[in-house]
Amino acid sequence: MKKTLLILLVMIVSFCPSILASDTLDKYLVSPDLKRVWTLLQAEKYSAASQMRIKFQDDKTSLSIYHFLFAKVLASKHKYLEAIDNYGMASSAFASVKPESISDLSRQIVEVSMLERAQTYYKIEYYVESYGLYLMFIKNNPSSKYIDTAYAGIAQCLIEMGRPHEAMGYANKITPSAAAQYIKANIYQSFGDTQNADLIYKNVVQADKAFLDNSDSTKYYYGETLRQTGNLTLAKRYLVQLYDKPFVYRAALSMGLINLEEGNSYSALKYFNQALEAIDYKIRKDASINIAKAYLKDKKPYLAKPYIVTAISLNPTQAEKDNMNLLLIKTLRLSGEYDKASEMLKDFIAKHGSAYNGVLDEVEALLVDVKDNEKDKFPKIWKMFSSIFYANKNMKVLYMAKDALKNSIEESNNMLTWLSNNGPDDVKADSLKELAELKALSGDHQGLLSLTGRLKKISGANDWLTRMEAISYYLSKQNSMAYSMLKNIKILDAKDIEMLRETFTSDKDVRKSIGFYEDIVQKRGGAIEDYLKLADVYYFNLKNNEKALKYYQLALKTEPDNGWALYMTAILSNNIEEAKKMYEKISSQKSVYGKMAATILEQNVTRKSVSEVQ
Repeated sequence: MKKTLLILLVMIVSFCPSILASDTLDKYLVSPDLKRVWTLLQAEKYSAASQMRIKFQDDKTSLSIYHFLFAKVLASKHKYLEAIDNYGMASSAFASVKPESISDLSRQIVEVSMLERAQTYYKIEYYVESYGLYLMFIKNNPSSKYIDTAYAGIAQCLIEMGRPHEAMGYANKITPSAAAQYIKANIYQSFGDTQNADLIYKNVVQADKAFLDNSDSTKYYYGETLRQTGNLTLAKRYLVQLYDKPFVYRAALSMGLINLEEGNSYSALKYFNQALEAIDYKIRKDASINIAKAYLKDKKPYLAKPYIVTAISLNPTQAEKDNMNLLLIKTLRLSGEYDKASEMLKDFIAKHGSAYNGVLDEVEALLVDVKDNEKDKFPKIWKMFSSIFYANKNMKVLYMAKDALKNSIEESNNMLTWLSNNGPDDVKADSLKELAELKALSGDHQGLLSLTGRLKKISGANDWLTRMEAISYYLSKQNSMAYSMLKNIKILDAKDIEMLRETFTSDKDVRKSIGFYEDIVQKRGGAIEDYLKLADVYYFNLKNNEKALKYYQLALKTEPDNGWALYMTAILSNNIEEAKKMYEKISSQKSVYGKMAATILEQNVTRKSVSEVQ
């Protein structure tokens, strides 16, 4: 912006007297002592020059010129604050003198010093101070030949202070002419009012093209207006005419944007790289970020990254830097660097909040990419940003995340808990069910019991709820309650049967409960575990050897080598030879049953031997 406004000043002084022309200094060297001061200053003998100040104590004009000369040299050495002090002393030397008593030369040095001081404030970005000095100049010197320069200067400050409408008000006070119209249009374009710039250009270009043809700055601003209004062909006609600094690089930047819009990435990159040669860091910054965008458009994020980093280093405004950081986050994401992208995005949100333009879209894109490409990282990255989507109630993202979190108990639990409390009614019920199943898997019987109570209020009793209640009681080792719940399930599944097998003996009336269990096994067909359980209960609990033998034998039909079934069948069998064969079969097994069978066989042999001896 500063460069733009300096260009504006140059355009204005093309038809207004200049306060900056170097040949004006000679007329201020009105005495040998002042010439001597100037010689010393140019030789950087500042101490010697300072000692001569006493010679001008009684001559206000010479004292004013002395400080003016000192200020000029200090400003050229970038010692701006010291220069400002000296310009101030030069312009205030006649503060106590009546205006009518001041000579033309003295008045001129006062005016020039004041304007130079204002411009120096502007140069170091003290816009408020600069603005105040320009205002004072206009108030105190309304008929000055430098008034147009003051109007231009105050317009510069107002633009930087974010008050473009007031800036244009002062620009309108510049002496009317075709050139002034072009300048107004240039100002409009410089602060982004392309519509008004376009209106002025259309009128003035038809009336007088001479200024346009001879002004690089106007060719550039006009070309930019044409580009932004979609007239790319005509824009290129003016932009390609710019060969000299500084507009050659700005034009290259604009030409790059045109080619990028036309889909010609190769040419766009050529122009952007040309713009990188500019001294103006702002042009290099814009060129760098647009090179990155061109590479991203070509799906080459690995090439885009270094240019974004370069752009960030070129002193962007805070808003620009924020947008660059978002673009860098996107680049990292597209490069598959999800951990870096997520950490950077987390820090960005901590600083700016999730409402910052584009942030939520980038978070969502990151989550989708991680889910699709590195699902194992999803729970960790989701945890960083989940609070945003819970707060916004973004159901689209929440549903997507729910499916991706199934292998993470902690985050899945958090998700289902939130959905069960905040989702639509159908989602609440489904989430409570999933959450209940998760509680069952994790062994949280208290949490499970609480959830089944809530679900009863929503959907009433059903097999699923009864099953969950049974699981809850089973997990808390309340087997009799679990059994009583299982009895009420209309259609039992395999896990229900397994739980029933473990709990039916806890009923007070085991004869009745085993009948219930036995009936289910007979109807569904039993597994070896069912037969062994029935056999054991009949043998150990109910002392019913006949029934026990029946189920041990059924177990052997299912698994002929089952050691326990063989052992117990042998014990209960009335057929001694058959029992002996069973003992022999399992005695070779390296198990408790094998050892017990071997012991029994040894005892039988011993008894037989004793009998034969007797």
